[in-house]
Amino acid sequence: MIASSDTSADRESICEFFLPAKPSQFFEHQRLNLSKLIFDEKHFSSKDEQTKAEDTYKRLMRKEKELRDMKVPVAPMPSSLTLKDFVDEVNTNSLTIALNKYFNDGRNDTTASEYLTLARTAGELDERKYQNTLVCSTCVTTGHTGHEMSEIKRKAEEIKKIAKSKLSNMKEKLQRLSKLVEKTKSVHIPHLDEESEDAITSIRTLKTKLDNIIQTTTEIKINEIEDSQHLKKEELQITYHNMERTFKKQTAVYESLETLLSEEHAVSFLVSYQTLERDLCDLTGDILEDAKPNKMRPPDLVAFLDDIVFSIQEYKKRYVKINIPSITK
Repeated sequence: MIASSDTSADRESICEFFLPAKPSQFFEHQRLNLSKLIFDEKHFSSKDEQTKAEDTYKRLMRKEKELRDMKVPVAPMPSSLTLKDFVDEVNTNSLTIALNKYFNDGRNDTTASEYLTLARTAGELDERKYQNTLVCSTCVTTGHTGHEMSEIKRKAEEIKKIAKSKLSNMKEKLQRLSKLVEKTKSVHIPHLDEESEDAITSIRTLKTKLDNIIQTTTEIKINEIEDSQHLKKEELQITYHNMERTFKKQTAVYESLETLLSEEHAVSFLVSYQTLERDLCDLTGDILEDAKPNKMRPPDLVAFLDDIVFSIQEYKKRYVKINIPSITK
């Protein structure tokens, strides 16, 4: 761990730690009892020792803030604390020496508890940051306790045995994984493709059947309409031909009668009129009525839909009976 330099800027910043209240996230968790002790020069043997204590306090506060920024709960305040507990747990430095003396003077243990809380929080941060390092930076620089110490060579042998065991276990699992990879590629994926294609084919086949059912029902309805239209048209054609024949015949009689009226010889007129009179027709009654055919009734579309639904339901019964026998039981 590298000690911070004692510059004027650092002195200004450390003084800020001792201000009682400031609207900042950093000062939100300030240890007021501890900062008050550090700011009082009488608790230290020299100005240099006070500066070292300030540096320690500043470092611990920064570590606590870093741990809070990681969203990790900081160490709680001890519920109770004796001088022996305090001395056994902390490392010796300028700040803990002052706290030890302060504790011995019969002062309240809150100040020491504040330091211990910060030290535990800093230890938690170091544990998280350096848990995969060979040497703890705190152990190297301050004589940090709480970590197991061993020779690198012996530790390497222990780790190597663990690594060999893991390697053997990994080899077995990798062999199994390799088979699963190959099986997934050569069996499962092609099988999934086949099942999907079969499902799509069956749906398309069923759709074709349903289209045929609808088409057949539609043709039946269309044929019914066409048959009705053909019958009505045939009747209308007969009426048309009769009316046309009557029209032509009576037109000829009309023209002959018109010519006969100019005949001046009485005998000739009477003889010709008697002959023509047989063909005269009284153009009255039905002959002059409009031969309107019976209107085509609009199709019953609801009945048409019912026929389609009925045909599909009948097909469904046959389909289920053939393809899914268990459902009909």
